[in-house]
Amino acid sequence: MAGSKGGGKSVLYYGCMGCGAVVLVVALAAAGLAGLAWMQVGDEVVEERDLARPVESAEIPETPAEAPAGGSTETVAVLPASAAGTVEIDVRETGFELLPGKPGEGVRVQARFDTKSYALEQQESTADDGTWVYRIAFRRTGGFLTMIKEMLGGTKPQVKFYLPPDAPVRLDLYVESGGGEVDLGGLWLTDVELEVSKGGFVVECSEPNRAPIDRLSLTGSMGGFVFEGVSNLAPREIDVNSRMGGMVLDLTGEWPADTSIRLSNKMGGMQVMLPDAMEFRGLEGKEIAARSGFPPSEAPEIGLPVMTFELSGDLDDIEFTRP
Repeated sequence: MAGSKGGGKSVLYYGCMGCGAVVLVVALAAAGLAGLAWMQVGDEVVEERDLARPVESAEIPETPAEAPAGGSTETVAVLPASAAGTVEIDVRETGFELLPGKPGEGVRVQARFDTKSYALEQQESTADDGTWVYRIAFRRTGGFLTMIKEMLGGTKPQVKFYLPPDAPVRLDLYVESGGGEVDLGGLWLTDVELEVSKGGFVVECSEPNRAPIDRLSLTGSMGGFVFEGVSNLAPREIDVNSRMGGMVLDLTGEWPADTSIRLSNKMGGMQVMLPDAMEFRGLEGKEIAARSGFPPSEAPEIGLPVMTFELSGDLDDIEFTRP
């Protein structure tokens, strides 16, 4: 029995010694990584870059447009397809800002970063009909040590994108493993496509767009997505796809015309803030409407624009709110 007790103590002793050795190895590895990262802090090559793509200013032609159901005819911008350009922005593993630029400056990028840890690339092309595409990519190239280096006082990248307010632009924005703050107010956007994966993203449209856009597409997965001031873009179509994350879609405000909205939600939560003066279709008789605390529209006023919904996915996790 004594031997048995002694053997148990020995097993416990050597087991603890083994656990201690594992902890020591992990601590030494962490210290080694921190040491390597610290050495890289003093080995940085920090540069400032200022890229620009000139864009010719344009005037908005005006033609009568179809009125919303029962409403009066409005005058809105109608733009020839050949007059628009596309700005494609790809940002990975860092934070950034996207803001309205100044008239006459075109598309601009201002960045300050360690060239050993990040890369900034641009590419452009122009078709025979005059339409152009300007691609900008900013991504991390330094691996995991870059994160540790920045925690120890290394240079964090500062990246700002500016869009022209005086020229029609289609915006395609892709963000992966990063965070962004975006203001689309007062621009002349024709279409907007935003995709976020594994990151946090806040978009606002603080001022009305120069003209209603054709389509707004929002895709979010494994992250958080907030879009405020959608009514200032006045999209004719809205496509929202949320997967394994959270999304807030603010539709409050005044809408000049009808719009159709497709919402798809899976394994996450979605909050949709609805406008007050609007007729809603696609929610009639649905349990989701009653659960969200408001009844379907009863007798809509004549001339109200119509917001038509098509819902799919986990409807229980979609919450509608009204002012």
